[in-house]
Amino acid sequence: MTVGVFMKKFTFLLFLVFACLAFAQKNAAKNAKGNKATKSNKEIASVVNDVKPINKGSFKDPRDKKKYNTIELGGRVWMAEDLNLNRAKLYNFNDVQSACPAGWRLPSKGAWEDLKKELSEADSKQKAKIGWNIYGKWWAATNISVDSIAYYTVINSGFGSINKLTDVESANLAVRCIQNIPPKPNEKRNDIKLYSTVQIGSGLWMAENLNYKTGKSWCYENDDYNCNTYGRLYDWNTAINACPAGWRLPTLREWNEASTDEFAAKLGGNLRSEYNRTTPVNEYKFLDKEYSGSWWGGTEYGNTDAYSWHIRAGENKFDEKIINKSIGYSVRCIKSSPKIVKTNNMKQYKTVRIEHQVWMAENMNYKTGKSWCYEDDDFYCKKYGRLYDWSTASKICPAGWHLPSDSEWNEMEKLSGKKGVVNTISAVKGGWRDSDPNEYTLDKQRSGERIGRWRNIDENGNWWTSSVFEATGSVRTRHLSASNEFTGNLNEKAHGLSVRCIQNPPIKKISRTFTDDRDHRKYKVILMDKTIWLANNLNYNAKGSFCYDNKPENCEQYGRLYDWDLAQTVCPSPWRLPNMEDWNKLIESTGDSSVAGEKLKSEQLWNGTDNFGFSALPGGFTKAQGFTEKGVRGYWWTNESSGSYGKYKFMTTDRDSVAQSQYSKSMGLSVRCVMDCGLFNCVME
Repeated sequence: MTVGVFMKKFTFLLFLVFACLAFAQKNAAKNAKGNKATKSNKEIASVVNDVKPINKGSFKDPRDKKKYNTIELGGRVWMAEDLNLNRAKLYNFNDVQSACPAGWRLPSKGAWEDLKKELSEADSKQKAKIGWNIYGKWWAATNISVDSIAYYTVINSGFGSINKLTDVESANLAVRCIQNIPPKPNEKRNDIKLYSTVQIGSGLWMAENLNYKTGKSWCYENDDYNCNTYGRLYDWNTAINACPAGWRLPTLREWNEASTDEFAAKLGGNLRSEYNRTTPVNEYKFLDKEYSGSWWGGTEYGNTDAYSWHIRAGENKFDEKIINKSIGYSVRCIKSSPKIVKTNNMKQYKTVRIEHQVWMAENMNYKTGKSWCYEDDDFYCKKYGRLYDWSTASKICPAGWHLPSDSEWNEMEKLSGKKGVVNTISAVKGGWRDSDPNEYTLDKQRSGERIGRWRNIDENGNWWTSSVFEATGSVRTRHLSASNEFTGNLNEKAHGLSVRCIQNPPIKKISRTFTDDRDHRKYKVILMDKTIWLANNLNYNAKGSFCYDNKPENCEQYGRLYDWDLAQTVCPSPWRLPNMEDWNKLIESTGDSSVAGEKLKSEQLWNGTDNFGFSALPGGFTKAQGFTEKGVRGYWWTNESSGSYGKYKFMTTDRDSVAQSQYSKSMGLSVRCVMDCGLFNCVME
């Protein structure tokens, strides 16, 4: 072969090779464009149909061995075909209650709504692919536990509505069952380790709703799926005890500090009456899932209501409401801070000496009886001490200490002088707890007239005394105003007030009888507040004294009559003639000055009740003109005077009170002697 011929053949072969390569590259480009277009079409179809990948399966109904296809949609496993138990395609209201096989249940209204979201724009081919007919009506949640409304679902060319069924008895509809969802571990165990947490302000909060099955609690529409997603709904009495150990419901203060940005609200709806009308609990309905969230607080508002917090979709601020405790709300727990546990051991409290008195320098914080932290919040107990009803307050002071009387408060205020009570005993403004049911009714809250159970924190302080005002049964109390002024007040025993205790003075035992060494005559003795009184009129035969009508038998009955000057020295040592203040304290200690005379007068010889054994007698009086008014009035000198007039107290048959007046010192009146307990705690033997 010549060189020329070889070169021609080689050139031709190269041409063929390049031609093949060019053809191959052209087809490769076309295929690449075609593949790209195909992928884009699939993506568009996926967006249009908005259907997530479907997990298919099947199960066999053990009742008739019929096999059904299943699909997983929206976190639930659905039957992919209508129930056909014993060849029944349609079911009436009574039969549908038990139509689904064991481990399966009738879908709730919410389950249908969730399915609607999954398939809202699916076309007829897509529905057929997953087991849905183009047209049909199916039963939704019916007579299940609390919510007794019957619903049905309509599917036609698009997913229809979920409607209330008005004519339940005549309805015959198809059935699709959903598989029961296994509960999460936290439904069975109240363990905080099963929950995520978040720090909000100074508190460590659960970052998800509680899902512990206990007491009166529900899954929304009684569907375990909702419990797993949103947690359970609780009535307040269950919620207050539902949190894990070391955790509790948040207080008013803690809710007000909570930030919606960190809270991660799950809008799990609620269980309540529709349209906020008053209805029986068994007529409550599940409402507002994914539209609003509602959570209980740990603070009560009266006996039937409690505080709660709410947020609606799209909002970023909690709304505080007062709601009946029977309603079903979600629960978020907050970690309890370490408690400072105090008892009534005096070593745990600061004290202050005010001359001869020793007072607690902080409020009592001993949890016992009927007592509360302000707003049920331990934070306030640590800062201000507890609030007590009077019955509890009267018993809680440590051994050797007691609840101070009204007169002991008065004495402390005098001893405080220019320093003032606030600085002397470190008084704080811990507010108080109102027990009046008319002040915290839900009706008042709804009408905007509510005042509330918890009052005036950081504005005023209120303390119990041991002194009861007998006329009304109220108790004398001390009130610290916003301007730091201390005043006396009266309060109902059921209110919650602070407590300060005062140390008992040394005990001094007082005999119930006294013998006058001068003539060995015996007298009865009574103790009224901190003053010891002779319970008989003095009958010492001092020069210048008289028996009424100068008859000795009247001295035995009524005691002797003395002019004012003689009365100043006639009481035996260490007794003395009472002053006006002694008499006024005596009257005050009876509880009601308007009837003090009746309570102090003897039952004999006139119209008294002698409640305290004072046994006042109508001994009359004498003056220059003679004796008068025996059996009608009784008169007793005090050690006070005004010029030539002596001051006295008197009682009469025609009035129940004790009166006072002044007259010539030369008159002859009866005498009662008193003795002071001083720094001692006088106790009758």
